[in-house]
Amino acid sequence: GFTGNVILFFGFVREYKGLRYLIKALPHVLSEMDVTLLVVGEFWRDKNEYVQMIREKHVDSAVVIVDQYVPNEEIGYYFSAADLVVQPYLSATGSGVIQTAFGFHKPVIATKVGCLPEIVEDGRTGFLVPPGDTGALAKAIVRFFREKKSEEFVHHVREERRRFSWENVAETIESFIQTK
Repeated sequence: GFTGNVILFFGFVREYKGLRYLIKALPHVLSEMDVTLLVVGEFWRDKNEYVQMIREKHVDSAVVIVDQYVPNEEIGYYFSAADLVVQPYLSATGSGVIQTAFGFHKPVIATKVGCLPEIVEDGRTGFLVPPGDTGALAKAIVRFFREKKSEEFVHHVREERRRFSWENVAETIESFIQTK
């Protein structure tokens, strides 16, 4: 039921996932264009801290929070509603959210931490920004919508999906075994 530009933050809300930086970037984005931030996932710590920040930044009308665990059969509803997935992590070893986004043909803005730069190709399947940099995050979001990058990025995301498929994993293992 969403219209307009929709940004999705998906997964357990934990400090290292950087939701606070996305919330802090939102006023800059909203000064340029209308967007809706859809935050979907269980809060591991005090949800009120985030709600208070949303109020202080005067972005409550642009944020929808779904504070719950999302079963697999319902994940598609949220990804289908989004135009863009944003993962503003401060640190990471990996993230299944990006592969899930790619599975739903959604571009991703992520931070340059952990393996995320190995998954998101900057300027091709999304944008990469420095962790904790709200200005760069806001600019990347605005650029995505302003330059109408969706079609181009979705095309590349569809190409990249194969890299993360079970078929590709099996082929890689088979080729490794055959070389031994």
